Amino acid sequence: SSTAHPPPPSSPRALRSTRRSPRSAAAAAMASAAASPEEEEAAAAAAAAAAAAEEEGLAQEEEEGLAGEFLNLSRHDLEDSNVSLIVQCLEEHPTATALDLSENDVGNRTLEQVAPLLAEFRSLQSFSLRNNNVGDVGAERIAGLLEGGQCALTDLDLNGNKIMAPGAERLAKALQVNRSLSTFCLGHNQIGVQGTERVAAALEINDVVTALDVSGNRIGAAGAGHLASTMGKNTSLTTLLVGHNDLLDREAEAIAPLLEHNRTLTLLDLSHNRIRSAGASRLAAALGGNEGLLDLRLNVNEFGEKGAVDVAEALQKNTTLRTLDLSGNSIRDEGASALADVLAVNATLSALSLCSNYIGDEGGERLAAALARNSTLLTLLLAGNAISDGVAQTIEAAVQTRGVELELDMSGQQRRRA
Repeated sequence: SSTAHPPPPSSPRALRSTRRSPRSAAAAAMASAAASPEEEEAAAAAAAAAAAAEEEGLAQEEEEGLAGEFLNLSRHDLEDSNVSLIVQCLEEHPTATALDLSENDVGNRTLEQVAPLLAEFRSLQSFSLRNNNVGDVGAERIAGLLEGGQCALTDLDLNGNKIMAPGAERLAKALQVNRSLSTFCLGHNQIGVQGTERVAAALEINDVVTALDVSGNRIGAAGAGHLASTMGKNTSLTTLLVGHNDLLDREAEAIAPLLEHNRTLTLLDLSHNRIRSAGASRLAAALGGNEGLLDLRLNVNEFGEKGAVDVAEALQKNTTLRTLDLSGNSIRDEGASALADVLAVNATLSALSLCSNYIGDEGGERLAAALARNSTLLTLLLAGNAISDGVAQTIEAAVQTRGVELELDMSGQQRRRA
């Protein structure tokens, strides 16, 4: 169903201006790495709760003068024809710390006027242009903003803007000199192998960026190799999102050295690709010796039973991983049983998602037995599998006997039983 957007405002005062944390936009961008339907529903509920809590907390911050001014101009159907309204709004808020222009169908014409104005905003920390039409020419203007001596931007979201390799190359050049940006979202564009190579090369020089999103860019095996090579040298990046890139086994094999040699990366997202058992085995071998990764997202690939078994064997050795998502990988009882064996001995994993697989009663019973011996797992998501009501009750009973509370999701089993 379509979502109603507010009509274009008739004056800058009609644009919403609220006070929020300046990191909200970029944080939301990084958190939106696509998940299964069950995860998306859970994430939406969590986001709503978080938003309510944030509003309550920020109300108190506003009273204490702690919150920055967040100009939320998103989803107003502004388009380039309303750039004068955007300019007027910015002129009225010269001390804004965050600006959200996402989903407005704005492009180079808007940036031609807005970018020079923002160059004078010494307090601006967060800028979101998510899902617009920035393109390569607009990317050139953003690059100029990043190169400015007064630039204080820490979070930049350019996801979904039809930026191609030339635009990525220009932004990469800016990254080589910028000393403020920490979160850079460039996902769901068209930067390809060449653009990925340029961004990767820039990160061999830049030691400030800590989070990079290049999801949905068809980076290919060569692009994956460039990222892996860079991560062998970069010591600042902690978050890397490369989902939705149609990565196959050879791309997974190119990325695997990243896990072997890098010790600073804490979150790696390889979700929504086409990695099969061979690629999974290579990643698993690298994961076994990794000492820094905390969060690994492998959901919606094609691991199958063998891939899941290999990942389970890696977790017998790995002592740092806290969160693992294997949802949507056609995992059945053998894979679930192997992971259950891990839970019985692994003392670090705190969250495991196995949603939307084909786990049946045998796998469910093995998981229940493992939970009785595990005291570190805090979240187990099993929605959308093929576990019967009786075994589901066995799992729930095992959770009740643990001395540590565990979040358990067993919903939607019936639809997978066919």
